[in-house]
Amino acid sequence: MNEDLFEFKKTKDGYVLKRFNGNPTATEITTAPEYNGQPVVGICSRAFVNSRLLTKITISEGVRQISSNAFAACTGLRSISLPASLETIERYAFFGCKALCEVEFKSSPKFCGNVFFGDYNLPADIALMGAVLSRDITRPLDIELLRDEMKLANDRPSYKPWFSRDDVVALAAANDCFRDIDEELLDALTDYSVKHNKTELTAYFLEFKKRKFGFKKGGDLDL
Repeated sequence: MNEDLFEFKKTKDGYVLKRFNGNPTATEITTAPEYNGQPVVGICSRAFVNSRLLTKITISEGVRQISSNAFAACTGLRSISLPASLETIERYAFFGCKALCEVEFKSSPKFCGNVFFGDYNLPADIALMGAVLSRDITRPLDIELLRDEMKLANDRPSYKPWFSRDDVVALAAANDCFRDIDEELLDALTDYSVKHNKTELTAYFLEFKKRKFGFKKGGDLDL
C-alpha cells in the first residue's frame, strides 16, 4: 500500500485520513489501516471530494467515523466497502456519487441526514437507509428529513427525491416506515406524485391516507 497517496492528522485515538492526494492511474484503492504505527480511525470531511477517477474504494478496518462530504462528487465511484468497525456516517458523506450502485456494510452504523443525497443508482434498501437514518429499514421515516426532501423536490425541478422511486416507496410501505407521517406531509407527497404523473405512487399514497386518516371516532384516529 502506498501511504504517499494519503495525508493524515493526529488525534488522541490515532490518526484520521485528512486527504487523498490522488493518483492519475488508480481506479481502485484501499485506505491505509495505520500510520506511524497507530490506527487510522476516521475519514475527514472532503477527504476524497471530486476524486472522479475512483470506481471502487475499500475502507480499512479500524475506521469508526466517516465525516460529512468525505466522498462528495466522486462521480465515477460505483462500489464502496465499509468496515465492521464503522460506527457513524455523517451528513452528505456520499453526496453526488451518481454512479454509486454497491455499498457493502459489515456493521450497522448510525446515519446522519442525507448520507446518500443525489445518489440515484443505489438499490432500494440502501436508498431507504438514508431516510430512516439507520441500517434498520423497519424503523419509521425521519419526518424532518422527509420534509427537507419535499422542499428540495419543489424548489429544484431537476432534483430526484428518493420518494420518487416506486421500488423505494414499496419497500418503505412493506416495512411500515410511513407509520409516523402526518396528514399534511402525506398530502404533499400525494401532490408531488400527481404533478409528476407517478400513478403507482399516487395510488399508494391515497390508499395509505384512506387507511390511516379516513375513519374517525369522536375526533380520534381509528387506525
